[in-house]
Amino acid sequence: MKKLITLAFVFLATQAVAAESWTDREICRAATKTYFWLSDLPADAPDQGDFMGFVSEKKNLYTCRVDGDVAEFKWVNKSSEKMHSRSTKVEISGPSLIVKSDIKTESFRVR
Repeated sequence: MKKLITLAFVFLATQAVAAESWTDREICRAATKTYFWLSDLPADAPDQGDFMGFVSEKKNLYTCRVDGDVAEFKWVNKSSEKMHSRSTKVEISGPSLIVKSDIKTESFRVR
């Protein structure tokens, strides 16, 4: 029984360390790539309040913040309309980050 409790503690501690290895910015960067179907991870752009800014290779600007297991986005579309989405879910499983949008799921690994 003592070994089982020790193993459970080690497993939970390992999960906590893995979860701590993903920052909100890294989660948002991966979620932005997935949600907006980008071929590469976006670069940093100026933040907008509590939303982190990102820019794609095509110079499109996006903002994102992590709210629990949701990546929340705000951006302006090509018609200058303000857009908003809370449909992308994020999950950390060991060293992997899994991002699930309405249409696409991608997995990312800690570098």
